[in-house]
Amino acid sequence: MAGVRHRLPRPRPVPGRRRGRGPATGAAAAAFGAYARELGLVPDDAVLTLHQGADMGRPGTLTVELTPGDARVRVSGTGTRIG
Repeated sequence: MAGVRHRLPRPRPVPGRRRGRGPATGAAAAAFGAYARELGLVPDDAVLTLHQGADMGRPGTLTVELTPGDARVRVSGTGTRIG
């Protein structure tokens, strides 16, 4: 994809809340991409790179792809195997 590339830090957990989330979550990455596009924070043709889980010892990298004229959000990536 020839879109603009963005490097973004992982979402921060809610202050005072225990680690109740997964180290790298595709559903959250997709929602973040759709939200960022809807608010005009990124162009319609964008590739976002999210880094999650390093602070938990399980680093993962998720790629969110946005395409003009397509409401879908594509997420791919890698993570660290558990168990």
